[in-house]
Amino acid sequence: MCLLVALAQAQDTQEECDPGQNGSDCSSFPYEVCDDALKICVHKGILPLEPLEIICYILVPILLAVSTIGGIGGGIIMVPLLIGFFKFKTKEAIGITSALVFEAAATRFFAFSMHQKHPDRPEATVIDYKLVRAIFALFLVGSYFGVLLSVTLGELILAVILAFMLVLLAIQTTYKAVKIYQKESAQKKQAALKEADAAPTERAL
Repeated sequence: MCLLVALAQAQDTQEECDPGQNGSDCSSFPYEVCDDALKICVHKGILPLEPLEIICYILVPILLAVSTIGGIGGGIIMVPLLIGFFKFKTKEAIGITSALVFEAAATRFFAFSMHQKHPDRPEATVIDYKLVRAIFALFLVGSYFGVLLSVTLGELILAVILAFMLVLLAIQTTYKAVKIYQKESAQKKQAALKEADAAPTERAL
C-alpha cells in the first residue's frame, strides 16, 4: 500500500511547460495551457469552449436528472464527466463536484425537502430527522477522513478508487433494477390471474 501511495504521489506532480509554446507542449492541450509565471501546465478558463465541453454541457442536465430520479446523487456522475470531457485532474474534479453537490443539496433541501410531506405519513416530512441526528456524527467522521485521504493520496490511487466505486454502483443499481422488475412482473401476473378468476364469476351472474 505504501508503495502504491508513493507511486501515486510521484505521478501527482505539476507538468512543466515552455511559455513560448503557448501550452502546446502540455499533455492535455488545448484543455491545459502554460502559466507564463509558474511555467507549469494549468487548466484553461471557461472560454473558449472545446467540442467535448459543449457536449458535456448538454449531457449534464439530462444525466443529473436521471441520477436524481434513480436516487444515486450527482457526485458520482459529475466526477467522471469532468475528467472525461473537461480533462480535469481527479482532485480538481472532486473539488468542483463537492461545491456543485453542496449547492444542489442546499437548494433541494430549502426549496423542496424541508416542507415535503411523507408519502405514507401525511403528518411527517419526507426527511426522518431522528435518523439524520443519529447518522450525522458518523457522516462527519467519514467525510473528515475522506477529505484527508483525497488530499494525501495521488491521482492514480484516486482514479482506482473512483473506478471501483463506479463498478460497485453499477452492479448495485443493476441488481436493484432486476429486483424491482421481478416484483412488478409478479404483481402484474397476480393482477391478471385475479381478473381471469373474476371473469367467469361475472359471466355466471
